[in-house]
Amino acid sequence: MSTGPLVALLEDPMTVRMFATVPALLDGEVLEEAARAAHKIYLAAKKDIVVDPSMQPWENLGLDLKASNRDQIANALEILRYAGFVVAPWTKTSKTIEFTGAEVQRMAAMEHGRFNVERTRQGWKPSEKKDMALKLSPHLIPWSKLPEHVKAWDYSAVKGWPAILKAIHLEIRRQRTSRKRGPKAAGNAGTI
Repeated sequence: MSTGPLVALLEDPMTVRMFATVPALLDGEVLEEAARAAHKIYLAAKKDIVVDPSMQPWENLGLDLKASNRDQIANALEILRYAGFVVAPWTKTSKTIEFTGAEVQRMAAMEHGRFNVERTRQGWKPSEKKDMALKLSPHLIPWSKLPEHVKAWDYSAVKGWPAILKAIHLEIRRQRTSRKRGPKAAGNAGTI
């Protein structure tokens, strides 16, 4: 039985982790709204880049780039869960969470791993220069080798998740922990 082409993964722990992650299922309209919001954050983070097909308004983006934004949001829910957060419906008592620097760092590394998996599955290859037509990227490398200005794009994406999820009526909160037993099981009650 064949499940598709073999993919060579980067030697990067978060890329391997994200390769094995199954993205959350979100309603099509909800996912679309969140993906549009993620793209706005992306545009703001990369505002100094003038010539790049990804720097277009949502309506002008190619289908592959729209799919990339949707993939980021679907995987964000899993990244949040892995990082020790609960995603639940927004209530009257909900508050917008602020991540610590360490939390942003960890989740940004996972987000970059997701990017690596997405691009690798689409046939992209590492290269010194970016060439969208040939599917070459200088950013298809492990997190540890990524330049700080590129890491900043992932930090920006992660920092935007609380507002994006709030817009689709979801709350992010830290999983409660017990000193004796470790993290509580999230269970299904009240979580997404």
